[in-house]
Amino acid sequence: MRKNILKEPRLQELLPALANRLDTIEPLNAAQAEAALRVFSDEAGVKAGLLINASRTMLTGQAVGPSMFEVFEILAASVR
Repeated sequence: MRKNILKEPRLQELLPALANRLDTIEPLNAAQAEAALRVFSDEAGVKAGLLINASRTMLTGQAVGPSMFEVFEILAASVR
């Protein structure tokens, strides 16, 4: 948490906004999730890695793991 979430206070706003952005993509797959995250990070003026690592920590509880874009795809498929 300290390394990937708490180091950037803006993540409290950025992560929900990223989730909203990803929720608009239908169907969401890993490639589309990556493209959307990278565009979003550019618009927000932050490095994509910040959002990738924070998302991984929030969704899996782990600092390292599988591709976050594949995790996004699996999660999207499970709720739709």
